[in-house]
Amino acid sequence: MNIKESNVNEVLDMLIRTRRSVRNFTNEVPSKELVEQIVEAGRLAPYAILAVAKQNDFRHFIVISKNTPAIDKIKSILKDLMKSQISKHEKDAQDNKTLQSYITSLSMQVEKGALGVGSAPYLIIVAERHGIPPIEQKSLSHIMQNMWLKTTALGLGFGLVSAIGRLSDNKEFCDIIGLPIGEYGFDACTVGFQVTSVNREGRDIPYKSIKWID
Repeated sequence: MNIKESNVNEVLDMLIRTRRSVRNFTNEVPSKELVEQIVEAGRLAPYAILAVAKQNDFRHFIVISKNTPAIDKIKSILKDLMKSQISKHEKDAQDNKTLQSYITSLSMQVEKGALGVGSAPYLIIVAERHGIPPIEQKSLSHIMQNMWLKTTALGLGFGLVSAIGRLSDNKEFCDIIGLPIGEYGFDACTVGFQVTSVNREGRDIPYKSIKWID
């Protein structure tokens, strides 16, 4: 490995270590040029070519600014979704600690309005068309990974909004973003300047997580 390759590898290691899902953002708004760079990183992510053969509208990015009516509507949809999840699982949660934690988390988010939407300057929704076979979630993972790394490289904060992924069959949500109901899988993130600097130390090296079979 030459010096240039070593430097690139060190930069990549730093980006992987320092990327975090950010919850608290400042009011400073990143330029649209920076957001376009993040979206471009997602656009270049791999896709399932056989699943979306001969289609050129299989991937969409919808960028929604904070304090817009669309954000308020999406927050309301997510709040209703979480309430329905609480009602669905609270009876079974009595003897299930995992479900109890899940319901407690949802209840706190509903109560405090901490739905992952509206705290950052931008919400970026990614839509990937259902294919045959339906493996759009794998493509969405690649997209989010690329966008997360690019956001970190630009010195911005990135927040996961995984609940958006449950809205593929929600007509109100699909109407807001202008895509047909049931034809796309979704994922989303928030982007902005984080309140606190990113911890560059990373997590402990996971020796106990590795099993070697030689």
